[in-house]
Amino acid sequence: MDPRSGVDRSESYVTVLREQDGALAQIGQVGGLGKGEQIRAVRFIDDVGYV
Repeated sequence: MDPRSGVDRSESYVTVLREQDGALAQIGQVGGLGKGEQIRAVRFIDDVGYV
């Protein structure tokens, strides 16, 4: 929330990670989801992600 205007300016990102050489590497990301809202759960079934 913006303290001056009182407007909720939050937005969410979903980032996909893969184990690579013993560390996590980012392989994808999508942003701008649910502006002013919160993501409560994300589920992956095979190659499809549900937000």
